[in-house]
Amino acid sequence: MTLLKEFILPRIAQWFVVVFVGVTVSFMIPRLSPVNPVDQAVGRATSFQTMDPKAALKMRETLEDLYGLHGSTFDQYLRFWKRVLKGDLGPSFSAFPTPVNKMIGNAIWWTIGLLGTATIISWC
Repeated sequence: MTLLKEFILPRIAQWFVVVFVGVTVSFMIPRLSPVNPVDQAVGRATSFQTMDPKAALKMRETLEDLYGLHGSTFDQYLRFWKRVLKGDLGPSFSAFPTPVNKMIGNAIWWTIGLLGTATIISWC
């Protein structure tokens, strides 16, 4: 029983705190940034061609809905948590329309390889 109280429960509580802080920081950083990804996407789409203003407004609304930017910040935060718990990280800001899950899936093997190599080298 002492092992559970002194070692396992504090580690589980620490894990929950780390996950909560990490997800919260991941939510807040893009919102504190002076760069608006919706403005950037609309700007990229309209910079090379003429676009009907109504189509540009519709595109802006669609992107805001896709990125979950409707409602108050607290509502956005709750929807962000729901998506994270479902495993849906949404589309990438930088590589639109590629899903973030696909980008992580492509990069995870390089990360595992580098981490494994570094671990083996450090053991030697």
